[in-house]
Amino acid sequence: MAGAISLRVLRGEGRAAGAGPGETRAGEACSGGEGPVEDRREGEALAAVPAGAATEILRETPPAAMAATAVSLAEAGSAAAGAAVVSSPSVLAPATGSLASASAGAATAISRDAPPAAVAATAASFAAAGTAAAELLSTRLQSAGAVPARAAAGGGMAAASPAGGRLAAALRRQLPGLLLGLVSIGLLVGFWYLATAYRWNFYIRFTNVPTPGEVFSELVALAGDGKFLTNIGISLQRILLGFAFATVLGVVFGLLCGRYLMLRRLLFPALEVLRPIPAIAWVPISIMLWPSTESSIVFITFLGAFFPILLNTLHGVAAVDAVLLRAARCLGAGEASLLARVILPAALPHIFTGLAVGMGVAWVSLIAAEMISGQFGVGYFTWEAYSLIEYPHIVIGMLVIGVLGLACSGAIRLLSRIAMPWQSLGGREGAP
Repeated sequence: MAGAISLRVLRGEGRAAGAGPGETRAGEACSGGEGPVEDRREGEALAAVPAGAATEILRETPPAAMAATAVSLAEAGSAAAGAAVVSSPSVLAPATGSLASASAGAATAISRDAPPAAVAATAASFAAAGTAAAELLSTRLQSAGAVPARAAAGGGMAAASPAGGRLAAALRRQLPGLLLGLVSIGLLVGFWYLATAYRWNFYIRFTNVPTPGEVFSELVALAGDGKFLTNIGISLQRILLGFAFATVLGVVFGLLCGRYLMLRRLLFPALEVLRPIPAIAWVPISIMLWPSTESSIVFITFLGAFFPILLNTLHGVAAVDAVLLRAARCLGAGEASLLARVILPAALPHIFTGLAVGMGVAWVSLIAAEMISGQFGVGYFTWEAYSLIEYPHIVIGMLVIGVLGLACSGAIRLLSRIAMPWQSLGGREGAP
């Protein structure tokens, strides 16, 4: 009797056999009669049930029968198994009996079909019931940024803080890349050691290049030197000031010139005349223009970063889909809202590309300016070491420049992930 009732209800008839008008509803039929244990025997019939009819009955199923109904549908291969979970995920936790008796395939189906909002509650139910599919849900929770942990007393699962889950997931994703990076650096240091230890001389001469051990010893000695640390701090201050000015002006001018044709025709030709001039060629004129050496070095650093940021912002604005602009207009967006809420977010990938390129050029410009006209900074320290024939200090200066540049580029990449979280969601597998 229960089999006939469930079959007719799941096919959309909506009433139990023999029930009069206004009496037994669809969900009540599924939980009545001889109970869900008997319903589980109807695998082949339930597998043919349309997803819409199954979803309808799940809306009417009492909480006490929800777990058994989900198991029945999953074992029968019905696509609505996950809908049983989303209907009332909070009532699944105490209904461990039906879940524990679910086959591995049924539990896996429920785990796969359960929507993200119900995954945590379903994971707790499966863990309490001892179902193997709890591990599958654990994986889904980790990929969603909430790592489940087994409860000490009840054996359930509780989602950890989203921030901690995201950090742990990010570390796991980055671990292979970090290991490969360490291998790459190790190979470079190994080549350096062999070339300097055996004094290779095949057109490229390593006879005067210090060994890694000598450089490390000098670096340890310089670690407590206040003058060396001051040079690093001054270079960082200069790069941050120049890059900040370049970011603000480059993004603003890029947005405006990309958006307004008249402004682009007015300003862009003059900027294009200035762009090919290398930063080192600006050193004499910048000394004459600015009242202090410090201001002139910051200005040269600004020039190095400004043009890459400007051009990439221009290309980002030009690449914005016109459909987005028309849709925003139809929804009543003004010009300011259009720039801030549509054009700027759409151009962010290009802008961050410009920031990354601009940071590299800014470091090149800064070191060149410090070598020529500076009195402090890492560039000045490196050039002074060459003048005094302190070869280990030359290598130390170069390594410090590389590490600081790497740190700045890494900060830009981190900021891009924070500002554009949708990029990681839509990225391809294996993409950086």
